[in-house]
Amino acid sequence: MKKYFYILGVCALSAGCGDRNLQDYQKQKVAEEISKIQPIIGIYSGEILSKSDQSSVGKLTFQIDADSRINLSTDQSTPTRQAVLKGTLQLESNKKITIPFSDGYFDSVTGEFQLNIFIRRKTTDEVTMQIKGFLVGDSLNGNLQVREYPERGAVFKLKKINADQIKPSVISKDSSISPEGGKPDTWIFREPGQNGKADRMIKFFIFQDTHSDIEDFLSNFVSVKIVDAAVDFNSGVQVIFSPSKWDLRTGTLKGGYKAETSSQSIDIRLDCISYLLSEYSNPNQMNQIGWNCRYINSTRGSVMEWKLLPEGAEGK
Repeated sequence: MKKYFYILGVCALSAGCGDRNLQDYQKQKVAEEISKIQPIIGIYSGEILSKSDQSSVGKLTFQIDADSRINLSTDQSTPTRQAVLKGTLQLESNKKITIPFSDGYFDSVTGEFQLNIFIRRKTTDEVTMQIKGFLVGDSLNGNLQVREYPERGAVFKLKKINADQIKPSVISKDSSISPEGGKPDTWIFREPGQNGKADRMIKFFIFQDTHSDIEDFLSNFVSVKIVDAAVDFNSGVQVIFSPSKWDLRTGTLKGGYKAETSSQSIDIRLDCISYLLSEYSNPNQMNQIGWNCRYINSTRGSVMEWKLLPEGAEGK
């Protein structure tokens, strides 16, 4: 009987030692994997350029560190740890925006790195920011794009820098008249008054600053912008369409407004398409485009149509 218990004791001890040996082995493997990604760890900074016209999108800074994550085997039974990249991606354009990332990949043999950042937008749509490139000496060379909008991608060549080389920047931002703060772009429809009445004026606003760091960041790399739009009837009535979708590829902007009152449901749609003013050539400049808009009030069964010009140009 004593021998039987002795054998059980040895087996228990052996099993315990086996668990510890497995844990030690996994820790050693993770340490080895982390050592392989050490060459890319650091801070990289430089200019990021649009793929389409090589114009500057802003200053891009990567801060890259090592981390590990737990993976499960295909049968979900065996957890293992894997070394990955984590850190932050910072874009400084009209303001400074920082996006965290994790689960990045680096090949120590080829120098290739890859990041996929899954981003949920203000409209609850999810997009994937893809960043790929190579570590070449002390430089990160690669490209960045939102997978769903490759035509708005950008390229970069970033140099490794020391932490004390990062200088704080002060970025001024006008925050005047906006439903949420921030100065809008403005267009006007003016209809001459009849029988001595004053002119009827309608203002159309687009607030490109949605006060969402995610949207401000993505606006540089997507073809469908999420903006706030508003119609002001110059009579104390303003209808805000938040959020609205502005498709730069088609020039269309669409938004909706719904509300419930004690007596009725209000349902209004805004359907606009931009056009380039005849004397200009750049459809990306807000003062060079006008809008043809339809204001559809389903509650009243009415439709209003306006041809809107940039503020200051409507009298020309």
